[in-house]
Amino acid sequence: MNNVDKNAILLAMNNYDINGLVGSKPIGVIVDEIRLREKTRRKEKKITQRQLAELSLVPYATIRRFEKTGEISFSSMVKIIDALGYQKDLDQLLSKPSFSSIKDML
Repeated sequence: MNNVDKNAILLAMNNYDINGLVGSKPIGVIVDEIRLREKTRRKEKKITQRQLAELSLVPYATIRRFEKTGEISFSSMVKIIDALGYQKDLDQLLSKPSFSSIKDML
């Protein structure tokens, strides 16, 4: 491998979060982390589940179930994220390119 190839790989790696390529978490762990983050953000804002239901137009039972089990529809999750004021975080979802190999990065 010549210096040009090495430099191209390093440049591509600097522009990509390599954690996506190595040791990704199981889906259940990710769901549980998101569930706990939502609950924490809600509590930080001193909003009850019922108040969040009113703000987001997501049924109270859905919010309660999500915070307990992690089960929720994507559209309801988007409404909750919006109601909590985290639209920028949502906007970043899937915004970075995903590569399956170093070759794809070049």
